[in-house]
Amino acid sequence: MERKGFFKLPFQILFYEIPKYLELKDYISYISTCKYLKDNLEHSNIWKKELKKKYTEEEILFAQNENSYYEKFKKLATQTINYHDCNVAHRENYWQEKNDGLTLVNVCWLHVIGELENVPDGRYVPEFKVKFAKRPLGLTRLLFKATVYEKRIEPKATPEEDNNNNSQEQEQTTQPRDENEQPTESSSSDASSENREIMSTENQFKSTTLNLYKNAEWRIVECPEIKVDRSNIDPTNTKIIVKLEIRDTNGYWKNGLSFRGMRLRKVIPSNSDTETSEEE
Repeated sequence: MERKGFFKLPFQILFYEIPKYLELKDYISYISTCKYLKDNLEHSNIWKKELKKKYTEEEILFAQNENSYYEKFKKLATQTINYHDCNVAHRENYWQEKNDGLTLVNVCWLHVIGELENVPDGRYVPEFKVKFAKRPLGLTRLLFKATVYEKRIEPKATPEEDNNNNSQEQEQTTQPRDENEQPTESSSSDASSENREIMSTENQFKSTTLNLYKNAEWRIVECPEIKVDRSNIDPTNTKIIVKLEIRDTNGYWKNGLSFRGMRLRKVIPSNSDTETSEEE
């Protein structure tokens, strides 16, 4: 098909010059205007820019075996979570940002959650980048956990439904509330009913385990292998989420932990694995 108008510009300008002045979300809109751009999106220079902008040199090493900047960015975006993007309980009051990581000052309720939505199908070893002080306090029951679950995709509301929801919210806010009224659990139960756990693995620390890590150096803590498989779900109605957690919510004080991020290291199938799957 003959290229017309704006798209007659040289390949060098379309894929290397124009993206220099675009943010990633603007670039996605830009390539959606033309099938030619969309089919060749991985050749754009924007992926090199985004890699340097969003990831450290150490993080980029995790994707060093990928052939292109696009593939490197894709792997990091779908298989890694930086501490900036994690949900950290009591982050503002009990954690401090130091040396490209979060350091726990003192807390009772320790809970760090990271979620990945676009993990390609395959088998993975969940990894947590952490550092323990030489004399940590209260971390002998620390739990590292990985969960694969199916989540229902919420249908987009029509303008009429949005208006109805807004009017209902306004009515609720204008009604006086009884101070003795207890909050209901309907919202949390409804949310849990929309999710279906597929599998989970965990690494439960003990004092002997902690002794192996408390040397004030960055280390990797692993969970047993998980599997992401979309063959048995309807992608129009549900999606697969991988949730990674660091947790210890027992009611005693804890400190001596630093946290940098989470990631999924893909397991390369061996010949024996291939033979077993063919037999099945």
